[in-house]
Amino acid sequence: MYTEFQEHIKGQLRPGYLADFVLLSADVFSLPPEALLEVRPLLTICDGEIVFEA
Repeated sequence: MYTEFQEHIKGQLRPGYLADFVLLSADVFSLPPEALLEVRPLLTICDGEIVFEA
């Protein structure tokens, strides 16, 4: 963001900002390492547009 000089439209989840994120099927921070291979993407959003939906 700072290297692109776009911190006024990226980097936060708030109205007017471009959204880039992935919604996963589980909380990867609470899973044991062996369970990580089972996690699947449910939704991917780039520049505020849905680019993948399971």
